[in-house]
Amino acid sequence: MLPLTPSAPESRLPRVLSLGQLSMVGFGAVISFGLVSGTVFPLAFSGPAAVWAYLAAVIVLMLLVSCMAALTMAGPRPSSFSEAVACRLGRGAGSFTRGAYFLTVTAIIGTEIAFLPSVLRAWMPGLPNWLIGLGGLSLLALVVGHGARSFARVEAALSVIKIGALLGLLVMSVRVIGGEADLAGLSASWLQSMPLADAGSLWASFILATLGIVGIESLSLAARETAAEPAVLRARLVTVSRWLAVLVWVTVALTSLLIHTGNVSLRLSPAEYLLTFVSVPHARSLFSVLVAVTVLSVVNSQLFSAARTLYEAARAGELPRRLGRLDAGSPRVATLAAFLCSAVVFMAAAHDLLDVFRLATAIATTGALAVWAMIFMATWRGPRGDEAGGCQPLVRGQALLGLLVTLLMMVSLPFMDFFGPVQWMSGVPVLLVLGVGAALLAAYRRRKTAVAA
Repeated sequence: MLPLTPSAPESRLPRVLSLGQLSMVGFGAVISFGLVSGTVFPLAFSGPAAVWAYLAAVIVLMLLVSCMAALTMAGPRPSSFSEAVACRLGRGAGSFTRGAYFLTVTAIIGTEIAFLPSVLRAWMPGLPNWLIGLGGLSLLALVVGHGARSFARVEAALSVIKIGALLGLLVMSVRVIGGEADLAGLSASWLQSMPLADAGSLWASFILATLGIVGIESLSLAARETAAEPAVLRARLVTVSRWLAVLVWVTVALTSLLIHTGNVSLRLSPAEYLLTFVSVPHARSLFSVLVAVTVLSVVNSQLFSAARTLYEAARAGELPRRLGRLDAGSPRVATLAAFLCSAVVFMAAAHDLLDVFRLATAIATTGALAVWAMIFMATWRGPRGDEAGGCQPLVRGQALLGLLVTLLMMVSLPFMDFFGPVQWMSGVPVLLVLGVGAALLAAYRRRKTAVAA
């Protein structure tokens, strides 16, 4: 078996994060623009029935985190999910996982940061959109490059603001819904409208809802830099996933019921409508601030993950060694490289070059599903019983269920109007090329090791 962590002590990232900061990384990665604003696309696509699609999606979230925690916390030191995949499935699988994940997060960063100029333009009227987006990304790169502690502090602050605002919006939603004259009739009508969605739209809503949890993998990377024992980290990761599942599902359910009241104007998002109760003149400004905080939080988490993935790939001999260098305990060269790659995606998307936005979305979709499949497969294929690093039968059962669901999603994508042509023309071929490259690299490294021996 391959070692789960680099053997050289100087190659190890310092473990400086607290358990609280680790938790905020998970919340920051998953609480996205759609969830905070209330513009949850599955609700528009399949109506109130999307509530059940989200219930299934958060179950997948808990399955993924449970398996990832068992996989990466099995040794004496925490490891990343790609290191664990390499240990269980081979170096080629580890290389493929790292490559797919890096493409996924850089595609997400490049498209997510595009929301920033639209909400900050009112405060920066003289600046072009591309400069606002690039400026925000640059500031986050400086934060991540400064070190894990500065990254976690910023992420915790942004996440606390998001969580507080989201809880406040939920309370206001309850007040608006509870103020309905015929609450019983409203609830009955809402429940009766759920079976109206057909199976195809419900399955599409489930896939879209599940893809909303992309980024939760950053918990594994942050756990590797958290000062706690693997058993404690494993329990914390599972706890975070449960709280996230409850928060996401309750938010979607209340948003669905709020929309069903008919009070929300088509011109406003549910969040902006609720903010009018706080201040009618400043509702738009408050909403813009909330969206900006949400975007910065998500991008901060994803940029951290991209930088750590490049660093890990360099330490594994898959990229130039310079990317695996630590400066004051931080992989600053890898952070710079991750920033540049993400900036290229953003600039291309901002200038509408070669339909980069759709291409990036396709790569992010297929890449995320491929990474999840590798995590579930590595957990399922791991040592059994009470062997060192072994997975209990319950976790292996969860891994098998998660793997089957992920494969079903991957197989169904080409037959869906949302993804079909784009997936086959961009996302899938990129993964095939990545897989062939990873296999060739693994073969070359084996041959090189054999010759040296």
